[in-house]
Amino acid sequence: MPDARTHSRKCLEYDKKEANQLSSIFCLFTALSAISAIINDQWISIDGHELDDLTDEGFFFATTINVTNSSLLLEPVHSNFGQIVPCTNVGARLFWTPATFGNYADDNRDYDSYHLKGNIVLINCVSPMVAFYFYLGISFCFVMVIFSVISTLLHCFVSPYKFIVWLKEYVIFESFCVILTPVICFLTFAAKREIESMRPTSKVTLGSGIFYVLCGGAFSFVAALISLHKKFELRRTRRADNQKLICSRSLRSWRNAVTQQPEPRAVALERYLLNSNIQRPSDASSNTYVEQPFSDS
Repeated sequence: MPDARTHSRKCLEYDKKEANQLSSIFCLFTALSAISAIINDQWISIDGHELDDLTDEGFFFATTINVTNSSLLLEPVHSNFGQIVPCTNVGARLFWTPATFGNYADDNRDYDSYHLKGNIVLINCVSPMVAFYFYLGISFCFVMVIFSVISTLLHCFVSPYKFIVWLKEYVIFESFCVILTPVICFLTFAAKREIESMRPTSKVTLGSGIFYVLCGGAFSFVAALISLHKKFELRRTRRADNQKLICSRSLRSWRNAVTQQPEPRAVALERYLLNSNIQRPSDASSNTYVEQPFSDS
């Protein structure tokens, strides 16, 4: 009984001729750039001191305000409002830990508060909409990391399965990473506009986090170009090898036809006998017979 393992095929096998190390390196750079963006805390920079008058030695008590928890609250707000920390940067790292949202009114003005662990409070810095934009951007960064790692493996190995080969040849994962880059940038711009609406007198600019996202998209684009170039080069090389093989076979056949001695043609006896134009020996003897004159002697 044949072993079942002999019929199994490996999903990925290493082939030195088919491996594309350069594209795999750029895909790895894409993954590293996306990871750097996820751990970065400076996607958006805020330069302004318009809320400094709210703090009293870093503390503000809930006795003079009315805190209203939003629907995204993960834990109740303590009686002590917490320590108000100046908000200078907003990045993906800020959303790693659980937090609560709230708002209060003071001097006929509404404020959005973002409560972190340790009774740390950010005022007019992160709203539920800003958090929503950042959560989407972080999830897309994780997708870029996963797709880049898969692309790195596909460029290093070959697979007998047609679907995996199709994903590799048409750079599907690299294309998704390139498409996700402007989407993440758009979400960051939307979060920036939301922060600007909460802080109209502050200067809100983009930070280094969005730079890592752009680098990841650029690396994916370069990896896709290199992969397509390698694909067309392999096709051109195989086409040239096939033409050389066909030409060598044709040349060998032509040489054999030239050097080969002509074979003697077989005599078609029946056709020879049935041919009426051929003069038979009996007819030849009768045609050459000359009648002798009759003599009386």
